[in-house]
Amino acid sequence: MRSAPWLRRIALGIAVLGLFRLAMAWPVYRALWRGLPPQTALVSLYGYLVTGLWIAGSGLVLGFLAEAAKSGEEWSGPFARGVSNLLVAGGALGCALVWTDPVSWILVVSALGARRCAGVSAKA
Repeated sequence: MRSAPWLRRIALGIAVLGLFRLAMAWPVYRALWRGLPPQTALVSLYGYLVTGLWIAGSGLVLGFLAEAAKSGEEWSGPFARGVSNLLVAGGALGCALVWTDPVSWILVVSALGARRCAGVSAKA
């Protein structure tokens, strides 16, 4: 792993981003989806909540992997790269579908930083 301390910092930011998205679910529901039929509003709310859980959970996994790398574990680097690749793909898809969503753009930039930190170091 190239930089476990920076990966830990980025992972904390990603986890907080996911928690912020979860906290904003009710205000977004009240502002945007309350007047819609229940089958549409609940599906939209479900997607919003699942996305927040996915972002927060991925941030937690990256944080755990950074801690494992700090302890000298060799397997954590490739696994962290895989998690960050998944985040990059999801964030890019979010940017492509809703280009005005700032969470998607923040997620892509953070995931690219996590991918760089999880990369193979020049010493190895």
